[in-house]
Amino acid sequence: MKLLRLLAHYLGAARPFSVIVLATVYVIVACHVLQIVPNGLLQVLEGYVYNQRVRFLPPKPQIDPIVIVDIDEASLAQLGRWPWTRFRLAALINQLFDQYEIHTLGLDVLLAEPESESADAALAAAIEGRRVVAAYHFAYPTKGLAASPSQTAEAQQGAALKSPVKDLPLQVVSSTLPESDLSLEVLRDRYSFPVQAKSSPGILERFLQVSADAGHINPQLDDDGVTRRVPALVSYSQGLYTSLSIAVVRTAIGGAAMQADQINHRVPGAAIEWIELVNPRQSVWIPVDRELMMQIPFKGPPGSFRYVSAVDVLKGQADPALLKDKIVFLGTSASGLFDLRNTPVSTVFPGVEIHANAVSAILNQQLLHKPAWTDAWQLIVLALVMFASLIVMGYATPVLALAGLILILVAIVGLNLYWWQEKFWVVPLAPTLFGIVAGVGAALLERWVSAFRQSKRVEGTFARYVPKEVARRLARDPDRDLMKARQHQLTIMFTDIAGFTGLARKLPPEQIAQLLREVLTPL
Repeated sequence: MKLLRLLAHYLGAARPFSVIVLATVYVIVACHVLQIVPNGLLQVLEGYVYNQRVRFLPPKPQIDPIVIVDIDEASLAQLGRWPWTRFRLAALINQLFDQYEIHTLGLDVLLAEPESESADAALAAAIEGRRVVAAYHFAYPTKGLAASPSQTAEAQQGAALKSPVKDLPLQVVSSTLPESDLSLEVLRDRYSFPVQAKSSPGILERFLQVSADAGHINPQLDDDGVTRRVPALVSYSQGLYTSLSIAVVRTAIGGAAMQADQINHRVPGAAIEWIELVNPRQSVWIPVDRELMMQIPFKGPPGSFRYVSAVDVLKGQADPALLKDKIVFLGTSASGLFDLRNTPVSTVFPGVEIHANAVSAILNQQLLHKPAWTDAWQLIVLALVMFASLIVMGYATPVLALAGLILILVAIVGLNLYWWQEKFWVVPLAPTLFGIVAGVGAALLERWVSAFRQSKRVEGTFARYVPKEVARRLARDPDRDLMKARQHQLTIMFTDIAGFTGLARKLPPEQIAQLLREVLTPL
């Protein structure tokens, strides 16, 4: 009770304007964080802050066994435009495994349509018995890519378990897909909302049968058109299908069973936070967000991985040491093949290098992860800072309150960057900073303006009775009693004006004051 009375006493000094401003800003930020009413400005700010962290705080350097065989401009110039015949693709795969002895090959190339019987047979023979991972892609519905978290979890889960995309026909065109990696049943009673696909051209069955594994190559565009994430799992029909990067990792470690979230599986309504690849030798943990996305920690701008031209591989001119026992992706950086993405590190980024970044992060356990507690953290920190500011601003000077605000901002940013760099935690920063700067800043500004006006009023009042400098000092520091009696050694001059008494009786007060000023000022 004593503590409550003390808090009530301190809060009693809070200005009504400050309380209203802070409460309004808090409601706006809370509605955005909880996705009740998403705020476009906060989304833009968070995207910018996220991009800067990716750009300036890349993961710590690791020795990556990843190489990209690039269907680049030089390859197209010498070997002809894309698509190449499958005889050439077969020759390229044979060359990679036979001459260069690579470990695993991920094909960032779609094999959904037949060519000729002989060409398809040659490619299937090149793939068979080797660690080759095929690719396919999904078509998304035109209305959004994922269910909105603002809907109730129960409604979304029911819809997902009945039909992934309402009112959209599910179809596979001309080819087939691998078996789903997980059933949609893993989503039951979970606050997780994967991307939902409506159709897929799949992979030609003869290629799917001989491939070691397969995965989708769908990117994920955020609202600002930037690719920051890759869907670890996509919902289609009654299953969840994994990405090419996860399929490559699974093949590279010798095959693995997939499990979803073995940490919080007993917590009703909790989101899936992890996917685990398990085999007898090792387990690989893959953190995901509530949309089952992997957040990619880009190593750097395009070219952060080793690139080898496809034409050099076909001609046997590539350095064998670069490729031996490596995980290789076959893809393209050529601008004419339209596989360039807008990412936090570059507006023109090869899609194949996004897969390479994902595999590198998975193998090195450096994938970024947004913990489930981040929403609560943002709201609690913002509430505590605003509550403390109401108390402090009632007693501290504006300058001292501003200094305290800056220290709090530095501490929050520093902790956030530490989590990012050392823990790989993605904790949204912009909503908290916006709430503190906008709310506390507006309240501070109002107090500053109010204090300035009060100072001018005090100075104007006391300047009539005391020297202006004393009035100014009193206005700057009203708590200091400048009018209190003090003991000092003084030199006093007495002046006698002849006939002053008679003048004082005859002249009006204004003229007497003017006379005294004219006499005393020179003295």
